[in-house]
Amino acid sequence: MPGENNSTLEESFLDYQYAIRDRANDSMTGLRHVLDTRPALSPEMKRSIPNQPKSPRVWERARNTEHCDYSYGAAVDRLRYSLKRLEPKDNWGDKDVQFGASFHGYKDAMMQPPPALTVEGGSRVPRGEIPSSEETLPLLQNQSVVVQQLEAENKFCREELQSLKLRVREIVEENQLLHEEIKKGTIHEIVQEGDSTGMMHQLRAEISAVDSSQVKQSLTKKQYSQWHQDVERISAMHTARTVLLEAQLEHAREELASYEREVEELKQRVRMMESLSSADPNLLQLASGLCVRCAQNEALLAPSGVAGSRVNIERITKERDDLVEQMATMKSRYEQLKQREDESYGQVKSSVHLVEQAQLEMTQALVEREQLKEQLSGMRERMEQHVAELHRKVDHERQIIRAETGLERDELHNQVKELGKQLAESQSQVDRLSRDKVNLMSEVGHKRGQIDLFDEDYGKATDNMKMSMTQATTERNAAVSQVRRLKQEMDQMQRDRDNERVRLKTELEDLRRRLHEAERELVESKESAIQHHT
Repeated sequence: MPGENNSTLEESFLDYQYAIRDRANDSMTGLRHVLDTRPALSPEMKRSIPNQPKSPRVWERARNTEHCDYSYGAAVDRLRYSLKRLEPKDNWGDKDVQFGASFHGYKDAMMQPPPALTVEGGSRVPRGEIPSSEETLPLLQNQSVVVQQLEAENKFCREELQSLKLRVREIVEENQLLHEEIKKGTIHEIVQEGDSTGMMHQLRAEISAVDSSQVKQSLTKKQYSQWHQDVERISAMHTARTVLLEAQLEHAREELASYEREVEELKQRVRMMESLSSADPNLLQLASGLCVRCAQNEALLAPSGVAGSRVNIERITKERDDLVEQMATMKSRYEQLKQREDESYGQVKSSVHLVEQAQLEMTQALVEREQLKEQLSGMRERMEQHVAELHRKVDHERQIIRAETGLERDELHNQVKELGKQLAESQSQVDRLSRDKVNLMSEVGHKRGQIDLFDEDYGKATDNMKMSMTQATTERNAAVSQVRRLKQEMDQMQRDRDNERVRLKTELEDLRRRLHEAERELVESKESAIQHHT
């Protein structure tokens, strides 16, 4: 729907501009026809001219009477009618409001045909006093002022439409950038989770390398609580840093939005000042009044040079049309170059913002890695100290055990003597034990059957555990491969972004060079136009 409304508005602007030009061309054609055609004199003038001497003053008065023809009056009446229907506005402060309210009125007025006026060969319309050449010049100047004002309004509306289109395009690009940033943030979080998981596995492997029994004996509740506090402190510091960076990012976005609003207001003011300067009546009077007055004087003073003045008028008109076309072409090229430069600037700005954000995240990751390295080195030192202390304790316990075993050996010798005495007593018990043995063998057979059943259950449980371990290993390998693939994609995206930034820089330099060339050509064309007008 916005695209259809914009196209309809552009078509209405073009139709409006064409109608203005057609009306102006019709008025200029009528005046040119009147100035180039020498009408017949009235019978009174024909009778009075032969009776008078043919002095320059007489010829001048005779030529002045040519303006009494009804074709001249018809062209002047058409100009008056157009000026009454299209009276210029004096208040340029509210240009956009006035033009928005009266655009359709102007368009309808320009589209309506003027009252029926005949130039030659038809019925003549009665009119009032015939204007002189001094009255005709202000009429022409006023008509030029009206045309210039309407063209300025048309230009202002087209510029506003272009700015609106650019704003919509910027909003769409900003939405796309936000989607890309969200996607990249998600990928970055996944990569960070993968890195932290790998580091934890490495730490667990290093801790498991130490004798688990020794570690359990040496570690105390105080050390466990200290490690837990260190982990909580690191987590709180990371959370606070994240909140601070998010607040800074939000503040930067608000400042950027305020700066963009200020730039838009300044652009609107500049466009308003340009439209005011382009529609200055004094400049238009100087630019158009001199040429028309010179042509009028030539038409009044040189009867034999009518053809030459017509050729000059046609040549000047053709040159003016060529210059107007060149100016329109240069303006369109300038607008295109400016639009491309703005787009390139927005892309480069977003790329720089993304690069800075990536560098900031990389710096944070490096700082966190250094902190984790320091913590890991501290843990290694503490573990080495624990292991050395355990070795010292083991040596001390070994010496104590050796002394105790010597004492126990002496005691055992004494016990052997006593056991020899008891051997005789035990022989008597062997017979009793043999009978008990038979009973125990039957019980052992029964227990063996129970042990076989237990072995079968144990084997089934072991197989299930092996299958679950295999599945967990497969899932871990898949996760590791996915993390590697994401890292490769991130590296590829970084390289593509660097290449895109280099390409945009080259395009920006090329656009700047072309913009300077276009500005130089525009200045040259303006100078040539000024020379042609002067």
